[in-house]
Amino acid sequence: MADQTGTPSSGSLQQFAEQIKHFDLRTALDIAGLVASSSVVIALSYWLLFRLLPRFFPNIRSFSKKLGGLRIQRLTLVSPKQVGMLFISLLHVVQMLVCLVIAFIVIPLIWSVFPETEGFAWALLKTIAQPLAVLGSGILENLDNFLFIVVVAVVTRYLIVLLRKIFTAIGHEQIVFKSFDAEWATVTYQLVRLIVVALAVVVVIPYIPGSDSAVFRGVSLLLGVLMTLGSSSAMGNLVAGALLVYMRPFSVGDRVKIADTVGDVIARDLLVTRVQTIKNIEVTIPNATILGHHIVNYSASSNDPGIILHTSVTIGYEIPWRRVHAALVAAAAATPDILADPEPFVLQTDLGDFSVRYELNGFTQSAGIMARTLSGLHQNIQDHLFSAGIEILSPHYTALRDGRGSTIPKDGPDR
Repeated sequence: MADQTGTPSSGSLQQFAEQIKHFDLRTALDIAGLVASSSVVIALSYWLLFRLLPRFFPNIRSFSKKLGGLRIQRLTLVSPKQVGMLFISLLHVVQMLVCLVIAFIVIPLIWSVFPETEGFAWALLKTIAQPLAVLGSGILENLDNFLFIVVVAVVTRYLIVLLRKIFTAIGHEQIVFKSFDAEWATVTYQLVRLIVVALAVVVVIPYIPGSDSAVFRGVSLLLGVLMTLGSSSAMGNLVAGALLVYMRPFSVGDRVKIADTVGDVIARDLLVTRVQTIKNIEVTIPNATILGHHIVNYSASSNDPGIILHTSVTIGYEIPWRRVHAALVAAAAATPDILADPEPFVLQTDLGDFSVRYELNGFTQSAGIMARTLSGLHQNIQDHLFSAGIEILSPHYTALRDGRGSTIPKDGPDR
């Protein structure tokens, strides 16, 4: 304390004298040396971890290249680069562990040297050590269960990675099996992955601590009820998706008609199939719905000899049918994407009260542009019939006209 004049009181001077009396220079130097050496050790450790250790990474990569990799046919399961990355990842783990040891053990020990921070240091160590001790005792009591769970998880993880590599290679025809189509690879991988994960979960559940408790059984029962009530339609789509894969009614990229939807298949999985219509609208169709309807695959027959596009016109009886046939075949021959071989042909499908119905048939291998090809065919039919002086009639239209005029353009077709 100080008096009103600001000079130190006699009590303060006595306390300061006691501190000087009990001051030990040797102890202070020992403390300073300990702090300095610990700081040097910490700085050196961090320098070795973050500056010197990364210099060994190129050597590790070059060493991993000498080890080679694991291959099946043309598929590389484990590449030399992946081996090197594994070793580097292990070094990073060691790096982080050392940093944690330094941060949570060495630094509190330095603080414990000073009387002012000694209590805080030991409190910090106790705060860190107590949860770790509880966790460690729990792990030791259930060590065999934890090891079993870890082994199953690791094996399942790498088994799924291996399966993905194998089925991807099958899909890209890097691995070929005579009785297994490459188009089945993606969906088959999804099915196998689902089975592997389900088996791993079933095997692991009994080894989870507390799995035999009433709470765990209640939660498991609730989840089971929810999955049963909510997955009936999903399971139906899943089964339908698997059947569609192995039935092979269509592939991605095919032009199909499913119920009232016509378009190109852009994606499919175990639950749904996505179709992009000719109006550029994406439609998602559940697989169970697809399996319950008829499927028309235009692309499946577009290669040899091709799909037959057909359209009909009605012509009056006064026009000789041979002239009509010749004009219609010429219209088909002038249409792009209508094949010349096999030749287009005409069928007379109906002899009506006022006109004859002629059906023009032409082959095409361009299933993806059928609407455009059919539109061009209609344009050429109009042009060629008008050029030949043939009027297109229909029974309804004939009933409404008086018969004194013609619908053929006076100037002929506009070319």
